[in-house]
Amino acid sequence: MLPAQTMHLALRFRQQGPWDLSRNCVHAFPADDAGNEYLKVFQQRSADIVCEEMQASLDSFADFLTRGGSKKRLQERYDENCTLFRTMPRPRASDTSPRESFCGLLAGNARAEVMANNAMHEVAAQFKLNQDQQAVLRRTKAWLLDEKTDPVILVHGAYGAGKTQLSVAAIVFLTRVLDTIGDQTVRICVAAATNVAVDNVLKGLKRHGFDAFNRVGSIRNMDQELLEHALHYSERGLAAAVQDARAQLTDLARDTLRTTRSAGPSQALRYLEKTPLTKLAKEQQRREMQCRVVGVTCCSSSREFMMQTFQKPGVRTICLIDEAAQAVEALSMLPLVRTRAQVAMLVGDPLQLPPLTATQAIPQCAQKSSSSTMPSSHAAPKRYADGATSMFDRLRRLGREPVRLSVQYRCHPRISEISSKLFYDGKVRSGICAADRPALLAGLPAVGFYDVGAVNEKRTTDGSFVNEREQSLVCMMISKLIEAGVRPEQIGAIALYRAQAEAIESRLQAGGRANGVAVSTVDAFQGAERDVILISTCRTSGPGFTACPRRVNVMITRARHHLVILGRRDALCVSRLWRDVLQQCDTQTSLEGVLQHLNDAALEAREHAFDEDLELERELHGG
Repeated sequence: MLPAQTMHLALRFRQQGPWDLSRNCVHAFPADDAGNEYLKVFQQRSADIVCEEMQASLDSFADFLTRGGSKKRLQERYDENCTLFRTMPRPRASDTSPRESFCGLLAGNARAEVMANNAMHEVAAQFKLNQDQQAVLRRTKAWLLDEKTDPVILVHGAYGAGKTQLSVAAIVFLTRVLDTIGDQTVRICVAAATNVAVDNVLKGLKRHGFDAFNRVGSIRNMDQELLEHALHYSERGLAAAVQDARAQLTDLARDTLRTTRSAGPSQALRYLEKTPLTKLAKEQQRREMQCRVVGVTCCSSSREFMMQTFQKPGVRTICLIDEAAQAVEALSMLPLVRTRAQVAMLVGDPLQLPPLTATQAIPQCAQKSSSSTMPSSHAAPKRYADGATSMFDRLRRLGREPVRLSVQYRCHPRISEISSKLFYDGKVRSGICAADRPALLAGLPAVGFYDVGAVNEKRTTDGSFVNEREQSLVCMMISKLIEAGVRPEQIGAIALYRAQAEAIESRLQAGGRANGVAVSTVDAFQGAERDVILISTCRTSGPGFTACPRRVNVMITRARHHLVILGRRDALCVSRLWRDVLQQCDTQTSLEGVLQHLNDAALEAREHAFDEDLELERELHGG
C-alpha cells in the first residue's frame, strides 16, 4: 500500500473569508489530513466545495482504500490523479455561485421559533427520548435558529442506546418543521457504509408512519421492505435502469420465494413489467420532488443522480451518516461532498469495531485504533493503520466533543455492567431492569462462561482456526434451546474466527437447525442483536487477536437476555482483559451442569407438548 504521504485528495475552494486559500485554485493534500481540512471548511464556512472537480479523485481514493490492490496499480491511480489536478479547468460561473446557508434558516422569526420548540417537544414525547437524546434534538433545532451554531454534530452512542431511534426522530423533527413552514429547498441525505445501516434508519421511519423518502442503490442489496421506495437510475437512461432493475428483481424473487416465501420482489417486478416507461418517468420525477429524504450508501452517493438531486440551484443539504465510526474517512467524505452538505450529523460508537480495509490484516485493524475513553488497562494503541481512520474519530481527536448517549436499553443489566465497566469507564447506565430481560429458561444465568477443557485448536490452510469441541457444544446447546421452546430467531452464535463460524453453520444445516439461527463472526454481527448469544472463542494456545478490546466489546453487547461463552479458561486468562471478563461471569455452574439443565428443559418441553396433544385429542373425541 502506498505510504500515507503519497495519498492525496483534491478540493477546489472558492475563497470567501479570511482563511488563506487562493481564489479558485485546486488544493491537493495528504489524505491523513482530509478530516482536518474538512473541519476547517465547516468551522470557517468561508469556502465552498465544488464536487465535480474532486469526484474522480475521491472515487479512486475510496476504491483503493476499501478494495486494496497492487502497489503498481495504486501508483498508476495516484499518477492519474496528479495529472487530473494539473489539467483541471477553472470552474464555471455556476460552480462558484454561493449557496444559501442552512444554519439560521428560521433566525429572527419568533413565530417559527415557537413552532420549532413545540415540534421538538412533540417528537421527544412521540419517540420517548431520554435526556441525552433530547440534547441532540436541541442541537438540530439550533441549526434552524442560530446562524452561528456548529454545523457538525457528533453523536457517540453506546450499544443499545437508541442511535437509530434518535436518527429517525431527528429526521422526523426536521421534516416536520420544514414542511410546516412550506420549505421546498432543504434535502436530507441518510448515508452509511453498509446497506443494512441505511435500511435500518429508513425502516425506522416507516414504522413511525413516515414514508416520504427514496432509496437509491442496488435493488439486490437493499431490504425488501423498501423496494417500493427504490429509485431506478442509470447514467445510460431510465430504460437501461429499468432493465437492470428487472434482472435484479427476477433473481431476487427466485431466491426469496425459495427461502422465505416473501412476495415483495415479485410484486415490484410485476409493477415494472406492467407500467409504461413514460409513466415510470413521471412517477419518479414526482417522488424526487415530493420526498426530501434520500437513503444511500456512501459508495452509491457518488452516482450522478446525487449531484442532480442535491446540487440544484437553491438546494440546501443536511447529511446524516449512521455507523460513522465504522466507515473509512474517504467513504464519509463521499456523501458529504457529493451532496455539498452544509450541516452534518455523524452517529456512531468509536469503541466498537473500527473501519476495516482490505489491505489490512484483521489483527492490525482491530488493535491499531484510537480508544482514548477506554480504561487505560484495556486501551488499544493510539496509532492508526494507514487508511483505517474514520472521520468520526478524526473530528473527535481534533477536539470536537460528541454528545454521548449513555443509557442502554438492549442488554440485561448484568451483561451491560461488564461492557460499561471495561470499556466505557462505568458511564453506561441501563434504562431497563432485570425483570425486563427475564430468563428464557429458568435457572440459566444472564452471563455464563463454561470451560471446554484441554481440547486443542486446529489451524486451517488459510490461517484461520477451528475447534471441533466448541463446534459440537454450540450446536448441541442451540438444539436444546430450540427443543426447550426458544425460537431459532432468538438465538445467535458468534465465532471469533471465520472458519469456526462456517463449520458451526454447516453442522447446524446438517442437523436441520440452521433456519433462523444467526451464525457469523464478530465483524458481521456488529449492529445485530439476539436474545441468546453463544460465543465460541476457539483458541486454546492463547487468546490471539480475540483479546482486542473493541472486538470483545461488540461480542458481549449483542445479547439481550443471555450471554454464553465457551472457551479454555487457562488460555484466555493469559489476557488481562479476558480475566476481567471472566470474573464477571457466573462460575457456579459447570459445563456439564448447564448441559444437563438444557437437556432437562428440553425434556420437560417435550413432555408438556405431549400432554397438550393428548388433551387436544380427548377434546376432539368428546372426552
